[in-house]
Amino acid sequence: MPVIDEAVALLDVTVCQPERCPDECDDQEEAVFAAVSASTDPASTGQACYLYINLKGGDLDEWSAPITLSDWGQTAGENADAVLCIGDFVAVASTTAGELIYSDDHGTTQVLVQDADWLTNGPKDLDGIDQAFIVMVHENGHVYASTDAARTWELMDDAQATEKTLERVMIARDNPEVIYAVGCANTTDSDGTIIKSINGAENWFALTDPRSGETSFCYTALWVANQTDVLVGCDDGEIWETEDGGVTWAQQLDPPGFPDLGPSVNDIVGCGCDVLWMAVSGTTASESVIYRNVDGGASGRWFIPSEADGITQPPLAIACAGVNLAVAVGGVPADTSGSVVLLA
Repeated sequence: MPVIDEAVALLDVTVCQPERCPDECDDQEEAVFAAVSASTDPASTGQACYLYINLKGGDLDEWSAPITLSDWGQTAGENADAVLCIGDFVAVASTTAGELIYSDDHGTTQVLVQDADWLTNGPKDLDGIDQAFIVMVHENGHVYASTDAARTWELMDDAQATEKTLERVMIARDNPEVIYAVGCANTTDSDGTIIKSINGAENWFALTDPRSGETSFCYTALWVANQTDVLVGCDDGEIWETEDGGVTWAQQLDPPGFPDLGPSVNDIVGCGCDVLWMAVSGTTASESVIYRNVDGGASGRWFIPSEADGITQPPLAIACAGVNLAVAVGGVPADTSGSVVLLA
């Protein structure tokens, strides 16, 4: 399993092209990937966050030199938390900075976007099928959308559906009007939340919470296979699925080799032909696991592929460009250690 160890934690990764999450069975060997990092020194100010680009299908010798996200790192712990990449267009969000940077040339030139509300309700994640519509979720239940490639943003929901922090968002590829978002506690609530829009982010509503009444957990992973079939993962290891758009939910069985202590389902992605990948971390790097599923994410069908042995850092995010081609990134932001893993 090819691995690159970095001196900085890598927090998110995505595939830029040919097509984001293609519904086909061939690996996209010339796929472009983008990854972003934490601050090079979380305890200090004036430290950089980075963008990395790979134009050669994730080949570990082909990652660009770190591209400095020059407007960030001026506050301790200021990270580049989420990245969206579509062709040459890249948008990166920072929760701590309360800002977004977009670029039309893979980070060579960068434009900073600010909003007063984002300083209180920092952006957490974003998704888009093309540049004509991008949705971004924030702390404290705020949702924004852009229809001009991240130049300007409109507030779509100011905590009407939920007041909790939204960690993940994804648009249904078979019906872009349907969007799901998941999240967890803020300063006043300590349980998870799942919300949905059926009119392109104009209005949002809370779905039935499969863990209603439980506290001290967070929904940290989200995969929207289509407008009705959805998987969510939690920071305490639980995995839930719905086949009716969130009306009812079923809990999945723990996969084989699941971490005994502190399991967290950090990311779930798919790339066609019913193949999914899942990144799970434990309390130590040795307990961290990357899973594969060739049955659409069905319970009891997750397994650890041979190429996923020997992970050196907890995997925080994963992206794929085909059924046999995925890139995972991770690390521990507190001690600036990270890694890139090519699964091919």
